[in-house]
Amino acid sequence: MIAKGNRHADGVKLARYMMTGKDGEHAELVELRGFASDIIFKAFRSVHVMAEATKAENPFFHVQVRLPEGETIPREQWLRSADRIQSGLGLAGQPRAIARHIVEMTGEEHWHLAISLIDAETMKARPVPFFKFRLKAISRELEKEFDITRVTNDREGPINTRRRRTSSNRRNASGPITMNSETRYAPVGINRIAGAASKAR
Repeated sequence: MIAKGNRHADGVKLARYMMTGKDGEHAELVELRGFASDIIFKAFRSVHVMAEATKAENPFFHVQVRLPEGETIPREQWLRSADRIQSGLGLAGQPRAIARHIVEMTGEEHWHLAISLIDAETMKARPVPFFKFRLKAISRELEKEFDITRVTNDREGPINTRRRRTSSNRRNASGPITMNSETRYAPVGINRIAGAASKAR
């Protein structure tokens, strides 16, 4: 499983992409919850209104999730993946939208998750620390849970599946990190950074 995320500044552009996809893709809005409107374009605009009060330049976090070629999972597992990703990023309870994109020529399916980073109670943007490491850790957990092909953390080009534990893999071994009162696993690098920060304080 590959989960890539980034902060996003333009909610209207993001909403349009989620609703239309790329050329040759069929797009379906699967879920829209927690927003002031049940129309995605109005919902995302409302986030920008709140973002102006917080001076947040990137009020959305966008995650694209896809599987290795030939792999499929049922809708329930896609939705469970979205829940785990949102929780693992420390954004549980934040408004979100989920869209399903299908490549018409191949039938390949991937999902998009857009989360508002603006906390309605504090009127501040929620931080998303170490999100690349966390997304990789969550993906490895879900691969094991769903019994699908495991993908290497470090890759270039097409998806490379993990067949055996190499010395490089051992160097990228995981260590525990606490997220939202649950112990999850992320690369040791996170723990080293956290430890250094603790000593500095």
